[in-house]
Amino acid sequence: MDQRAHLNRTLWFRLKGFFCKAFTNLGRILKTLYILCYLTDPILRQTVQLQLNKSNMGLMRVRWWAYCWVRWLLSSLLNLTRWQTWNC
Repeated sequence: MDQRAHLNRTLWFRLKGFFCKAFTNLGRILKTLYILCYLTDPILRQTVQLQLNKSNMGLMRVRWWAYCWVRWLLSSLLNLTRWQTWNC
């Protein structure tokens, strides 16, 4: 019984390793096919670049708002310190 359980466990680990390698290689094949489609299909390339530009513009917009907010905050603090020094 113990030997049978050991064989089942060994078989299980071998099958698990086989399926892991199979799915890894399948993923590599799909990724390669997608890259080849991207290189040959101008419509797909344009769609992907458009999506990348949208996300990049969103990030630039957030950075611009953060820059404006920090600039306003610093100018407010400088104006406050100027007001305090002038009234001393």
